[in-house]
Amino acid sequence: MPRAPFDYQKSESNHDKLIPDPKAAIVVRKIFELASNSTGVTAIVRYLNEKNIPTPIQYARSKELAGNYEDGNGDWNSRSVKYILTNRTYTGMLIQGKEKSAVAATHEPLVDTDTFDAIQRSFQAKAFNLATKSQSTENVLKGKVICGCCGGKMQRKRGTNHADWYFFTGITKNLLGVGKCTGMYVREEDVFHAIYHQLKLYVNEHFISDS
Repeated sequence: MPRAPFDYQKSESNHDKLIPDPKAAIVVRKIFELASNSTGVTAIVRYLNEKNIPTPIQYARSKELAGNYEDGNGDWNSRSVKYILTNRTYTGMLIQGKEKSAVAATHEPLVDTDTFDAIQRSFQAKAFNLATKSQSTENVLKGKVICGCCGGKMQRKRGTNHADWYFFTGITKNLLGVGKCTGMYVREEDVFHAIYHQLKLYVNEHFISDS
């Protein structure tokens, strides 16, 4: 069996059996509790970071578990939270092999199946709404608009009520709290105008002569 998922540890008597890790289990149960109460992933990430709760990687390293770990920036993020919320292992089911075959009731669950399935349906509903209602144009500036306050990448969003315009906003404030970033906002058209202005200055300086 590969390394146990966050919140579980292998039984000393049987390494093929998972048992809950008492400390980590509290974190995972809290994540599912928040999600089941309609708390969004971003808000859950902010909660975990504001409480200074160790990430799965930090926790594994603190327990000196074997593995090749990368610390990243040391913060919880949407991907790590959603990975937990979509991992059926936490219902007591073990997913095995390349075929992803499921074996039920192999270890103690940390969330009941009904709650887990309800959370999956909410994810699917949000994905469906985004796919059908928000037909955004290509984001050619993806990953290139940087917050002047915290230095983090800014996220592109559509105007209110699906208006035909876009803006960039900092996500650090939402993920880590106001103490990390005051929050920045800029309309996409203003970014393009700034780029055009700088390009025009560059062309005038380097490619247009007076002769």
